[in-house]
Amino acid sequence: MFLLLCILLHSVSSLNIRIDGDNGNDSIECLTEQPQSSCQSLKYVADTINNTGNLTIEIISPTLSLQGSVIFTDINGLTINGQGTSISCRNGSIPYGNSGIVFDTCSNVKLNSFTIEHCGYENGQKYPGHQSVLFYSCKTFQVSKVNFSDNNGYGLVLYESSIGYVTQNIFTNNGIKHSDYSRAEESNATGGGLHILQYNLYNNAIRIDASHFINNSATTIGSALLLDLGSCANLLLSITASKFIGNRAGTAGGAIGFIVHKINCNYNGTIPFLYHIHLSDCNITNNKAKFGGGVAIQIVHYEASLDGHNMKKKFF
Repeated sequence: MFLLLCILLHSVSSLNIRIDGDNGNDSIECLTEQPQSSCQSLKYVADTINNTGNLTIEIISPTLSLQGSVIFTDINGLTINGQGTSISCRNGSIPYGNSGIVFDTCSNVKLNSFTIEHCGYENGQKYPGHQSVLFYSCKTFQVSKVNFSDNNGYGLVLYESSIGYVTQNIFTNNGIKHSDYSRAEESNATGGGLHILQYNLYNNAIRIDASHFINNSATTIGSALLLDLGSCANLLLSITASKFIGNRAGTAGGAIGFIVHKINCNYNGTIPFLYHIHLSDCNITNNKAKFGGGVAIQIVHYEASLDGHNMKKKFF
């Protein structure tokens, strides 16, 4: 059966799949007999189809439940159209399920027009933290008109992912709702709307446009937007026409937090442009933190003794 499915999928230049959480059926027919048949779950599609390209998924039911992690791996050309669908990870009496959507080493990904709520996928073996949607080592992506609402941890995480456009999205009431972190992990658990992490040396540009960040929370820094960089990262971040309202952080950067970690860099003779952050026409209002209610910048330098022990951390 699996070999037959592989032959069928490689015989077409593109694949269009419908998902109907109410009336669909997860079977080979829903993958090969479109549009007559619809699959029931996003997880079935992700588990069945990987290492392919030109895949379009249309979610046609008004609601869709995620019961387990949905991980797309190594897909070049993936579009998910929600048509206003509400995707939820709520599992019976459990308000926040350990579920979410992960894009692992994918490229040319587009997410359009859906709400994702009550999610918070966590896998300590590979993926960092809790989040509803994670781009992990992806290239060229667009997230448009998506509502990240009431998720445990972060709404959206971009981990070592390059060339992205985040536009007309709403991030509201995302933060740590409950945690199964160990004591050591709790110090790094912050939560919030959007988290961008880049430590490696490559050229990257991410644009955030016309998005709203409202009532998100973080235990430490950057409740609406947290930018976590190595000092070697080459990143151009542009934030335009966006609103940051009523967000709160426990320590610094009630709305926006920037953390820069000192890393030894090897540029191989090239001159890096490092990181440039541009904010234009943004509204940053009524955000709270102990330091920097609106925006905070934290630069961390690590100093080691000669024997490599007793690491010391400084904040500026």
